[in-house]
Amino acid sequence: MININAIERPLGTVIEPKLIGVTATGVAFLALYVVYLPLVRRLGGRSIGFHWSRAVKAQALAVIVAALVVDIAARASQWLGAGLGVGLALAAGLWALVRLSTQAGAGGRLGRIAGYGERVQGWLIRRK
Repeated sequence: MININAIERPLGTVIEPKLIGVTATGVAFLALYVVYLPLVRRLGGRSIGFHWSRAVKAQALAVIVAALVVDIAARASQWLGAGLGVGLALAAGLWALVRLSTQAGAGGRLGRIAGYGERVQGWLIRRK
């Protein structure tokens, strides 16, 4: 039996952007997640009692604001948008490194970075 996904996906990836454009493909991807995420959150939340913490909501908002800032800057100047995008990506990567090293209980230089990150996090996110 032929697996239709094995044929459909590569074909759709090649043909679709030529017919409807890359922008429309991105909008369709966004629309999918606008429907999918609330549905999964509702179903999963009922099943396991899941809820977003305040810190996760703040981080999601920060990522959305950063994306908007980069988009607005890129419309004004490509170099400004690229610089802001790279800078914010490096900051997000450093944040992830600090969080992962804290969770892993890393020692040495990485542990010192994690300790510094915890102090910065205390300033950024009020703890109760």
